[in-house]
Amino acid sequence: DLARQVRPTYLDLARWRRYDDAVPTLEALSAAGWTHVLLSNHVPELSDILEAVGLTGCFAHIFNSADLGYEKPHPRTFETVLAEMGDGAETVWMIGDSYHADVLGAEAVGIPAILARRPHPDAKRYAETLHAVPPILPAI
Repeated sequence: DLARQVRPTYLDLARWRRYDDAVPTLEALSAAGWTHVLLSNHVPELSDILEAVGLTGCFAHIFNSADLGYEKPHPRTFETVLAEMGDGAETVWMIGDSYHADVLGAEAVGIPAILARRPHPDAKRYAETLHAVPPILPAI
């Protein structure tokens, strides 16, 4: 009985919240010339969740493992996004909260990465909050 309740509970849009530092950080980086692309290991309803928390307009492109057929850290996930971005992806960085999926996955294909919120002793770059990300990134 509980198993049947997991998916509807997880997809209840009223339960989702965004971090307070997400929009201000994305806006500050946009003002500095950055374009944001989301790559997530998520459920097919990711776009509904992003819309519910007011993040859809923050991203030029949204890539979801549910659509790509691969999950991070598989190299094909990152390679597919880079191919889709084409020549417009001159400077690419990965910012994520999973050392294994985000940081190791990105770095395996040559993308520098910043681990956010969840420290790991082997992470080269770490930001406790998203507000700490912009000083780590290079100027573009």
